[in-house]
Amino acid sequence: MQAPENRARCTDAPLACGPAEDRRVDEVPDLARCCDVPTFKKAHPTGPGRFVIAGVPEGYDALVLAHFVRSTGRDVLHVAADAVCLARMVEAVGFFAPDLPMLAFPAWDTVPYDRVSPNREILSRRAGVLGRLAERNTSSAPCLVMTTVSALLQRIPRPEVFRGLRFLVRAGAPLHTDDLIRFLERNGYHRTDQVMEPGAYAVRGGLIDLFPPGTSEPLRLELFGDMLDTLRSFDPMSQRTTSRLSAFTLRPTSEILLDDAAIVRFRSRYREMFGTVSGPDSLYESISDGTLAAPVS
Repeated sequence: MQAPENRARCTDAPLACGPAEDRRVDEVPDLARCCDVPTFKKAHPTGPGRFVIAGVPEGYDALVLAHFVRSTGRDVLHVAADAVCLARMVEAVGFFAPDLPMLAFPAWDTVPYDRVSPNREILSRRAGVLGRLAERNTSSAPCLVMTTVSALLQRIPRPEVFRGLRFLVRAGAPLHTDDLIRFLERNGYHRTDQVMEPGAYAVRGGLIDLFPPGTSEPLRLELFGDMLDTLRSFDPMSQRTTSRLSAFTLRPTSEILLDDAAIVRFRSRYREMFGTVSGPDSLYESISDGTLAAPVS
């Protein structure tokens, strides 16, 4: 199968894998050559730089992108035009290369100066990706990171912020409930009666349910006194156990971390910009209390 001679309109940004000089590849190899990694590696230089691949039709671009990661042996950042293009590319790459390490980093679903927080599921997905990226090193397998133009323009915390924020829970080990809840509250989790969405947690006697970022199901911690007796994942709809775990490392579920220093800084700058708060102000009050304003549902 040959790529069409006429260049298809690409809705996604070029493949980018470095800050050095641009290199252009006008002819995309056919399907057989794409599946031959040595041939693909020879056709496309693997040194530092930005590689612009033109004339890649929709759907075929995912195959080229997957083999590009494998042939270079390096982390690759792919920037899609918007959330729709990102979702399409994630699905297509998952079809062509289901074993390829892949991280999708979405943009907030709010605009600057909104007085509400982004959707909690989006915050959780973003925090999960940032946490995994912060822990990558030179021995990590090549990874495809996919995002959008809007997400690329947003400021994010420094990697070291996420490297130091973790809480290990281990079955059969001591667990101080107060320490766990303090970690959850300071790192974006919100307390509910029943855990149904990422970033939520619930406490019912000796049971603690929580939904960490980057997982498809919530966790249930069953305590016996000050010991963590069992650790398991469960289906939030049926409440049935799906698997048992020996240990799990909890990480922030939001990149918006409201520690004491952040709250003081927010209050000071808010008054500088908008003056003294004299009447009811839900945004100012919620941040001052260490909680995010009501999210977009």
